Amino acid sequence: MSDTTNGDEFRSGASRNAATATDSAPTLLDRRMYLKLTGAAAASLVTAGASGTAAAAEYEVIEVPAGANEDIAVRSGETFENKLIDVSAHDAELEINARGDGWTIRNVGFLGPTTNSLERRSRGSKVLNLAGDGLVENVYLGDGVDPDPDGSERNMSRDGGIYLHGDDHTGHIEVRRSNVSLWADNGCYCSGPGAQRGPDDGGTVQFTDCYMENNNVSGIRLGTNGSGARNCTIVIDDESAMPGVPRKPEPQIPVKHGRGFWIREGTSAEGVLIEDCDVSCTLDDTHEAVKINDGSACTIRNSRFEGEIDVNGRLRRENLSGDPDLSPPDGVPMSPEEAASADSNGGGGSDDGGDDDGGGSDLPNRLRIQATGSLTNYEFTVSGDLEAGPEFDTDGTDVISGSTGRGRVNTTGSDDFYFGGEITRFERDGELEVYVDGERVDPDSFLPRELRVSNREYDEPATYEFSISEDLAATDSVNTTDGDEINGRSADGRVNGGADTYRFAGEIDSFAYDGPLDLYVDGEQADPNGFGSSEPARSLSIVSEGPRVEYEFAVSGALEKTTARNGSINDNDEIDGSSASGLVYGGTDSYAFDGELTDLVVDDPAGVTVFLDGEEIEPDSPGLDRTVSIVGTGSRVGYDFTVSGELEKSTARGGSINSGDEVSGSSASGYVLGGTDSYGFDGEISDFAIDDADAATVYVDGEEVDLGGIGDSDSHELTISNRAYDEPATYEFTVSGALDATSSVNPNDEISGSSAQGQVNGGADTYRYSGDVTAFDSDGPLDVTIDGETVLSGG
Repeated sequence: MSDTTNGDEFRSGASRNAATATDSAPTLLDRRMYLKLTGAAAASLVTAGASGTAAAAEYEVIEVPAGANEDIAVRSGETFENKLIDVSAHDAELEINARGDGWTIRNVGFLGPTTNSLERRSRGSKVLNLAGDGLVENVYLGDGVDPDPDGSERNMSRDGGIYLHGDDHTGHIEVRRSNVSLWADNGCYCSGPGAQRGPDDGGTVQFTDCYMENNNVSGIRLGTNGSGARNCTIVIDDESAMPGVPRKPEPQIPVKHGRGFWIREGTSAEGVLIEDCDVSCTLDDTHEAVKINDGSACTIRNSRFEGEIDVNGRLRRENLSGDPDLSPPDGVPMSPEEAASADSNGGGGSDDGGDDDGGGSDLPNRLRIQATGSLTNYEFTVSGDLEAGPEFDTDGTDVISGSTGRGRVNTTGSDDFYFGGEITRFERDGELEVYVDGERVDPDSFLPRELRVSNREYDEPATYEFSISEDLAATDSVNTTDGDEINGRSADGRVNGGADTYRFAGEIDSFAYDGPLDLYVDGEQADPNGFGSSEPARSLSIVSEGPRVEYEFAVSGALEKTTARNGSINDNDEIDGSSASGLVYGGTDSYAFDGELTDLVVDDPAGVTVFLDGEEIEPDSPGLDRTVSIVGTGSRVGYDFTVSGELEKSTARGGSINSGDEVSGSSASGYVLGGTDSYGFDGEISDFAIDDADAATVYVDGEEVDLGGIGDSDSHELTISNRAYDEPATYEFTVSGALDATSSVNPNDEISGSSAQGQVNGGADTYRYSGDVTAFDSDGPLDVTIDGETVLSGG
């Protein structure tokens, strides 16, 4: 540890003097001028090259003297990096306050522990006070708070090493490869936005590859839907090292109650997601590995736990087995010097002699490939350089050849790479998750082909539109906020002295343009007139003989109005990309389009005749024959169902198509708020489950149905009731098919896959399920009925 300076040595000219503990008002430290360098670091910078790695960088030392109370502001677009901040002097504090969009805090280490004596308790200090959209990467807050700074055993309560401001934070913050340990009032206090703004309106945070040790209250405290943690390690094993929080009123003996994760708010069906994490809490029953509050929701997936999981809310468990690996994730700094110099060397573990430096690549992007429970091979190609990351397997499983990488992930774990340019191709033979710069992306969105539209004249713009046969995605060169637009497999845009580039799979079905432009396909110049007809090839006409009929439909390609069959073109009809809506009243509306007719809804099928490519069709059967719609009434409701035939999303009844809904084969799951989700299908609905039957209305083939009547042939109702109000009864059971709770089930009861457990006390819990009940255990006086028939009576 470097020597401590006194107040007279505090400054390089930016901050006002704060030499005494009584002069405690916070100041703003100019970010371009820093406090005087410490001890042996007599030069303006410290060269951290001892490790011999290419990533070791120069860093600057900021020493905060005793009694000083400083703030550093980081604002939109700014980066604060490569700093070692010494707060080890008595009552020395420095807070980094980040607000705005696009800010970065990177390669920063705090040298401590910091001390906060009893007289400083009112400040409620933080170290990183964050809001907005930003990135925290490779930060060390591992020295924490001195558990007994003044010998009183009544140390300062702090608001955490990392703190999200409840009122200000409405964006998304990524925290990567950081160490937050030994803090008194949460290591990472991030539930405020959920408490202040609500779990759906408050900002989110994602922790990735982080390490937490012996934090009081919680290691990571979350409270907004969409927040989460991935590949993090949390250890609670030493109460003597854990700082306490003073109890009020006097004598204010510190309270110690550690938790790994604390889900404090988050009331939707989705809530918080914890995946691929390792948590160990080996202390007594005053500490928990995980605590989920009443009214909160959490999914824990592919993780390993040691210690109590205290569930008062709703928890979905997926693959929670095995012993936790308590080593810090690769790349996490284990000292302030490692963080400041960007020389983490794989989380403080031994150096295996490889080229990896734990996150110090000069390449701008990181690709992380995460296992999800099955052995999966993958291969990808990037347009720039490619290097191995900290999680790259050097045993020959993972291989880099030029700009192509290939490898395999097992049932757990991950591989990572650094790259330049863009991912142009990604192939896999199983299930896995892909993250680029911390954001989860669809691996199928990395497309193998390129289409580039270039304008030859700066003073004459050109417009274009095209459709392709398979998938289509825009690159960053396409300005989707100012005129360029993608709708499914079609795009249209405008170029003026520049170029728009797209990635796609399949073939170019059509290309139309107006103005001077050049077209390049896979890097070769192509004839823009050589791709199909400039006019859409297919036709759709809706003909009314008299009654007013409203309609809407969608296609997979380009779409435009025509006058075919004497069709009218008026303001009552509207085209939005590859979808259209309108009305006919004793007349005809006609359209030309490319691709397939994917959806068609008519409010009075008997009042119109529909012609597709000149052939009459039934208006309710352009593709799949049947529809199911789930209409929300305002509160968030989750659902899942299975059909016996094909299944796809639909816009029937004004249904939305978004990423919150998922179709997998013949099953679908999602949620609705105040809108509608619709699906087209063949066959029968064999199973249907919904969180709250009173909060949604379900329509099958346009008719409102009783939820209990959906899938009667394969669905059952299980009711567990208690006969005694003064003696609670507990139960747990497993079924062979799908399982979901009705609104009668208390949030304290828990469903995990096809199993449930709970308690009844003078009431009843009712579940819907498919298949058979394969196991049932109980303790206490209860009755069990299946489909109204008593199958168990007695304690």
